[in-house]
Amino acid sequence: MRFYLIIFSISCELFAICMYMAVCQNNAYRWENYGITKYY
Repeated sequence: MRFYLIIFSISCELFAICMYMAVCQNNAYRWENYGITKYY
């Protein structure tokens, strides 16, 4: 049972990272206008 929980947590973490990267790429031009490119 613990093995499935580990897989679930890893998949959720990877999904969160993928969503975060997708949002950053979609809003890259908007962030540049605010001068927040240093967070990359």
